[in-house]
Amino acid sequence: MKAVKKLLFLLSLGVLSLSACGSNPSSSGPVDSSSAESTSSYNPEDDGPYTGVGPYVKKVANMPDDFVIGMDSSSVLSLEESGVKYYDFDGTEKDLFVILAGQGINTIRIRIWVDPWTADGHGYGGGNVDIDRAVTIGKRATAAGLKVLANFHYSDFWADPGRQLAPKAWEGKTLDQKIELLSAYTVESMQKFKDNNVDISMVQIGNETTGGMAGEKHLEDYSNFARMVTAGTRAVKSVYPNAQTIVHFTNPEKGAYGAIAGALKNAGAEYDIFGTSYYPFFHGTLDNLVTQLNAANRRSGGKKVMVMETSYAYTDEDTDFCANQFSSTSSYDQFYPVTQGGQIANFRNICDALVNRVNNHAGSGVCYWEGTWISVNQPTWEENKALWDRDGSGWASDYAAEYDPEVEKYGGGGTVVDNQCFFDKTGHPLESLKMFKLLKTGNRTEEWIEGAESTGVEFMTNEEIKLPATVRAIYNSDNRRDTAVTWDVSKAYSGDKTITLNGDINKLKDSGPGSYTVNGVIKDGDKSFSVTCTVRLDIANYIKNPSFEDGEDNNWEIKSNDELNKGYLIITNQNANNPISGKWDVHGYSVDGHMNYEVTQGNITASKDAPVKFRFFVTGGANESPVPESAQKMYAYILEDDVEIKKVDFKITKWGDIHQVDAEGITLKPGKTYKVGFHVELDSPGVWIDIDDVNLYE
Repeated sequence: MKAVKKLLFLLSLGVLSLSACGSNPSSSGPVDSSSAESTSSYNPEDDGPYTGVGPYVKKVANMPDDFVIGMDSSSVLSLEESGVKYYDFDGTEKDLFVILAGQGINTIRIRIWVDPWTADGHGYGGGNVDIDRAVTIGKRATAAGLKVLANFHYSDFWADPGRQLAPKAWEGKTLDQKIELLSAYTVESMQKFKDNNVDISMVQIGNETTGGMAGEKHLEDYSNFARMVTAGTRAVKSVYPNAQTIVHFTNPEKGAYGAIAGALKNAGAEYDIFGTSYYPFFHGTLDNLVTQLNAANRRSGGKKVMVMETSYAYTDEDTDFCANQFSSTSSYDQFYPVTQGGQIANFRNICDALVNRVNNHAGSGVCYWEGTWISVNQPTWEENKALWDRDGSGWASDYAAEYDPEVEKYGGGGTVVDNQCFFDKTGHPLESLKMFKLLKTGNRTEEWIEGAESTGVEFMTNEEIKLPATVRAIYNSDNRRDTAVTWDVSKAYSGDKTITLNGDINKLKDSGPGSYTVNGVIKDGDKSFSVTCTVRLDIANYIKNPSFEDGEDNNWEIKSNDELNKGYLIITNQNANNPISGKWDVHGYSVDGHMNYEVTQGNITASKDAPVKFRFFVTGGANESPVPESAQKMYAYILEDDVEIKKVDFKITKWGDIHQVDAEGITLKPGKTYKVGFHVELDSPGVWIDIDDVNLYE
């Protein structure tokens, strides 16, 4: 079994977090180990003082006073126009921004569209936020003591990686003309903020510009984009000299941030902060995010970095008859339980990563996306939709289709993130809203289980299948501890297929190689939580470490057959272009040409008569190409109790020629011991060889 592949397989499994037991398997994504505390070194006091009240929030050590704790509340005006009200924890109706400021938010992010209106004044939705409405929001935020982050989309509606449409008034313009329009529009908009004394601290030059901006696609050198960003930055600073400007990308899981930041630097782009979206259910692990932000910081020449958008669900409830973007039954990756504890852990862990894991103290802050965009709370879909279309309080109105023909992708016009907010459908705050003001100090309370990490095991079809006795329970504190699990071995699942097990997990082998899901439960008092185990069965391979991915372990032995060897034969991962799979293989090289080695693996046994096939792959070459057959004496063999029962010759020719070698008619027998070996004898200047993927399988 390949240990590296097994590790990757286990890392690819996810967290299934349900509040009650389920009967069907759910897909889930990778567990991000950075979110879990080590139980061996964990000191509860590091989380902060014990108060016994409020939410459990782990302290973010070393958080600077100027760290941005942001909330995007761009849809607030439309929501209020549709009748939404917000309340403080004492049940008093208050201005939303006063509530947010009181709970530790220090910055409000506002998206801005150029002209999100039809000619007769119908809004496209999503808050209908043009510059005038953005100024209104900004004035209220400033009055509540909050700073403002202005987010220019340079579009008339949603701009994201897949859609970067130019504003209607900019369509058909050349790049130079668009740059002039962008600059003039930005100066005019910033002046409106200044005339109304809005406390602008940051400005985004574009939104999720991974695919371009304002109808312009990126060139490989990002030169066009750099010109637009620079024009935007100069326009901002001509009105607000101290405002920091931000470029905003997404899809960190694709691993391109270092290259993008380097390209922007080479193109001379002027900006202050490299920003990203990071939704854990879309964008991979937190470890990878840190890697990407560090690469951006390094390749940009030391720019600050920031998470511009994140969110997480606290419930599966749908309050507006418009399907939620993400829930516990989604096929998206799930790092946390869909609970308020999970919602807290997501934001807290991102903050901790930005403060303590990003190099050079470059992490500037984290913004939660539209955590106040609750539903308009009408009893029917029709009544909700009437308000969405009238006020723009939903994701998209019917009127938006005139500008964006793909408007139907926005989920039918509703909220879709109502289950990721910090207020319930009546506008009353959740306990999780208290998290923001507790980040610097931490807050410990009682702990309880809220979910469990799914797990996985991997076996070959000739091995006994054993399910794990414990899984890691996830607590409201985001601590994760081993907990006894009970598996339902009456049945398993493979896609839409149900496999009857009748209490014997090893009956899975009757279904052959593949991946299967087994459901289980853990208990916390009288509460039960669902968990899944993915059982992966591979074809029985009697070779251990068949692809050499375990490195130089004791399964394989390499020894020289004479003292004339002038080359080497080793198990290595240093010749990455040559392995058939993975990164490791057996590699040999000789400048002077002579090699004479034996590669063997012994102590192979079978518990039953096992008809097997022998297969391996070989490639190689030499200064003289093709390698003369007279310079080669190579064969593979199988010994049964030290008696040869199979021998097969093989050759190398030149680089790029990969030879698959097969041998059949072999039966392993119980009570016998087998050895697989390769005799490698070569004599040609500059000769080299690679052997990989050795299989002795049923």
